[in-house]
Amino acid sequence: MSEAGLKEIILSEIRKEGPINFERYINYALYHAEFGYYFAGNVSIGGDRADFITSPHVSKIFSRCLANFILLADKALSSPEVLWVVEGGPGEGELARTILDTISARDPDLYSRLRYVTDEVSPALKERQKRLLSPHSERLAKEPPKGFEGVYLSNELIDAISFNVFLNRDGAVSEIYVTEEDGELIELEGAVSSPLPEGFVPGKGVFRFEHAPGVAEWLTRTAERLGRGYILTIDYGDERGRLFGPQRERGTARGFSRHTHIEGLLDAPGECDLTRSVDFTELIDTGSALGLTAEPLFNQRQLLYGLGMVEEVQLLEEESADEVEALARRHELAPLLLGGVGMGETFKGLLQVKGAPAGIIKRL
Repeated sequence: MSEAGLKEIILSEIRKEGPINFERYINYALYHAEFGYYFAGNVSIGGDRADFITSPHVSKIFSRCLANFILLADKALSSPEVLWVVEGGPGEGELARTILDTISARDPDLYSRLRYVTDEVSPALKERQKRLLSPHSERLAKEPPKGFEGVYLSNELIDAISFNVFLNRDGAVSEIYVTEEDGELIELEGAVSSPLPEGFVPGKGVFRFEHAPGVAEWLTRTAERLGRGYILTIDYGDERGRLFGPQRERGTARGFSRHTHIEGLLDAPGECDLTRSVDFTELIDTGSALGLTAEPLFNQRQLLYGLGMVEEVQLLEEESADEVEALARRHELAPLLLGGVGMGETFKGLLQVKGAPAGIIKRL
């Protein structure tokens, strides 16, 4: 139902206004108020029938490690009167729940000073959050004040920001648009609609790549609101030199539905998640211009080890009801957090610092 309705809306705009860029198309596909993937109630996270799975749904260990990061940040900031934690794109609230549970148990003083903001656009996910986080309702807040002290957490948020698609031919760049033919959505190559950031254009080879204008806008808003503290971004991606090139002829854009990788980005608008790998170089460069100091990129395995993953595994095993459950706790980590081709390697963590002590995460 939503696919047919949304497709007709997109086709109608194209017939009236002409081809649209991919950012516009993805804004429709993901964020249309009635039929968009994140607004129509279609989004499903975790479980066998989910479209995708995130680290907090794999194991509590991931979330407990991020709770440890917040404990470290509070200490580095000299335990301010109010420590703000803002989580961007929190989904159903699974990460927030475990973080709040953990801090409540381990540091009641910090828990009493903590204000947690879940910055979510999806009405359906907001409703799920409300139920899941109800035990911590007194710690929740709508938005932080300008100049807040604390932490901004971004876990798989940046990959959901709408993006444009480009084609590089040995440094000559064109843009891929969305148009229609015989009632179907198709791609159309044309001139670049607006200049790419300086130094962004890749070099030799023929391949696609993506750029999301909203990433710099998001980081600018976040950095300007943060007075003192840390921005931790965790997502799949890499630095630009390793991300784009002939080795990825079709670029990194893809869709997901029921754990299945979808190549045709135009096939089912509103019915699947559309994403691409994050260009961490853009975050680093944009942040530097905003006065943020970037620490060297972690892969997720390094990040979690540095935040006490080994100790968290031991604690969860001790809390397990029996040996079978303890063994399951250990095994659930392997494929997604530690495996060479799993989340542990493909996911990266970027810590950006503003007016606060650096090096709070150990590098092992």
